[in-house]
Amino acid sequence: PFDFAQSQVAYATFSAHKIGGPTGVGFLIAKDTPDPLISGMQQRGRRGGTENTLGVALTARALALETFPERLGQWHRDFENALQRSISGTIIHGQGAPRLHNTTFVGFEGVSGDGILINLDLEGICASSGSACSSGTLKPSHVLKAMGCTDALARTSVRFSSGRTTRWSDFERVLNVLPKIVERARTTRAGT
Repeated sequence: PFDFAQSQVAYATFSAHKIGGPTGVGFLIAKDTPDPLISGMQQRGRRGGTENTLGVALTARALALETFPERLGQWHRDFENALQRSISGTIIHGQGAPRLHNTTFVGFEGVSGDGILINLDLEGICASSGSACSSGTLKPSHVLKAMGCTDALARTSVRFSSGRTTRWSDFERVLNVLPKIVERARTTRAGT
């Protein structure tokens, strides 16, 4: 729930693919009508080109669905608690703060997040070290740095996301392999 009218936010933008809609479609919520970025004949001169009617309809459908079922929030909390019990030096970024129900961003002291990602990939598990818009960079996440993380801790971090089709068994699979991956990475690092 978000009361846009009472917030200090002037514009809020959303990508449809983040909620199960089509790639390349998004929407904007604005307190005031924004000036057009591209002049055209559509929407009283505010937009050029023909509307992507199918994309709009699929985005509306995705909005109508329960994007992040409540169970995901509980599963992520259970997952985070299990990680902290089974892997020493585990830091859950944003723990205790309001955050998305479907995302866990976690740091593992003393290991490389990229090394963890490679090993997870070898196990057939998809995760990331940050947002897609920052992929390919060697710089630590500016978001984690703004949250108070050191460069070193930010470089150890891995993000796990879930969605409508995620099952608890997906979390269990990660919990079965991740402690071994982190331990192996720490042992290898200590031996170098």
